[in-house]
Amino acid sequence: MRLEKSQDLLRLAHEMQGTAVGISLAEIMSRFSVSRRTAERMRDAVCTVFPQAEEFDLGDGFKRWRMPSRKGMPVVPVTADELATLHGAAEKLRQDGRHEQAAMIDGAIAKLRTLLAPDVLRRVEVDYDALVEYEGLALRPGPQLKIDSGIMRDLREIASGFGITSQIVSRSDGR
Repeated sequence: MRLEKSQDLLRLAHEMQGTAVGISLAEIMSRFSVSRRTAERMRDAVCTVFPQAEEFDLGDGFKRWRMPSRKGMPVVPVTADELATLHGAAEKLRQDGRHEQAAMIDGAIAKLRTLLAPDVLRRVEVDYDALVEYEGLALRPGPQLKIDSGIMRDLREIASGFGITSQIVSRSDGR
């Protein structure tokens, strides 16, 4: 039940970011099949988590809410696991002599990190550093050990559990 509510809030945040005219309480009620009070709670929760949300009126007397994408805050934060995976891909490209492609991934990592709010970035960096270290140990040059993907996934989960951001680091297998 709790997961469904979280998914609904993320979907509402996406809808608020994906519209120039915003979304009204009546539209929230209709799209999510909820009462007015629940629609108000959902709106309030999204506005609390995403302070860049704007309230405005199109002149029709109904308030609307949106999150302009120009402010740069992604609705779904970039996770330490995703950044570490990109870092591992860049390292593999370097090992294969594909330095230009590795540099492009490094640039993408830097851009993704700029999208995170400074306090979120500080929390994500703790897990990111640990994950990169584990990946580096597992993927170093030389004779390669055969590492089961389940073991690597478990190492990532353990590493992410030690950081502050364990609540926002998602598993790579979607479980």
